[in-house]
Formats: sequence, C-alpha cells, structure tokens
Amino acid sequence: MLKSYFKIAWRNLLKDRQFTFLNVVGLATSEGRTQEDRRCGKRLSFSIPP
Repeated sequence: MLKSYFKIAWRNLLKDRQFTFLNVVGLATSEGRTQEDRRCGKRLSFSIPP
C-alpha cells in the first residue's frame, strides 16, 4: 500500500515539474527562514503593532 503511494507521488512529481519546483523552493525557503529565526532568538509574532 505504501509502495503505491510513493509510486503515485513520484508520477505526479514528474508530470507537474514546474509546480513541484515552486513548491519545493517555497518549502525550503520557509523552513530556512524558520531555522534562521530560531538561531537568532527571534520570537514568531503575528500581532499587528498599534
């Protein structure tokens, strides 16, 4: 069952290469940014300043 999931995922990755590329770049950028924020000691805040 798990093997079929990977097979379908691989087939879709090859079919939609540009979309896959954009998703991977976006994920890598956001993950890198999160790691950078953690290393610098920044706290994640989504409040709007007054």
